Amino acid sequence: MLATAEHVDVRGHGPGGRYRGHYRGNTLDKWRRWLKKACDAGYPAYVYFDNDQKSAAPKDAAKLSELMDVRIDRDE
Repeated sequence: MLATAEHVDVRGHGPGGRYRGHYRGNTLDKWRRWLKKACDAGYPAYVYFDNDQKSAAPKDAAKLSELMDVRIDRDE
């Protein structure tokens, strides 16, 4: 892992980058493993899902949160 900042920032624009569609479980699990390594190394992580069509973003965020066993912070 190459650090270029003091935090980790992941932006999910959907598979293929077209702001739609759900991520497969194996993709989210790969992200989980990578994010865990970053967090264990002391980097805070921020993940933003922007695959909004048909409510894919909140479902993918909830699935990754479940895999990571962390809570989701919601802007109010």
